[in-house]
Amino acid sequence: MCTTSRATSRSKVENKVMPFKIGRSVNCPKRIGHSEKENNETYNVAITEPSQYYKHFEAIIHDYLKDDRIIRDEIKDGKTEWFYKKFSDIESLIKKCKVYLKVVHRDKGEKF
Repeated sequence: MCTTSRATSRSKVENKVMPFKIGRSVNCPKRIGHSEKENNETYNVAITEPSQYYKHFEAIIHDYLKDDRIIRDEIKDGKTEWFYKKFSDIESLIKKCKVYLKVVHRDKGEKF
């Protein structure tokens, strides 16, 4: 699980409601580089969380945040992976989901 924002530092996102891109990748830096190039924007990693169930992890997070989804038609890559939310809320949700995956599915956190 890889969460990015266009903010330049964590302190600038901590308590602000703003767009965050939440997606999965086996190589977050490469994926972010591709998105930056395609969209002509700069992104910064806000949080990463490895999971062997990365597809399920992403689906749970996206489903839970579905009412906060924003569609960014002006960009080419990742148009539907953006959510308008406080970072602290996203971080809390990701941590809860990670605990669920560890307890229920014995997730070892080996992949992103």
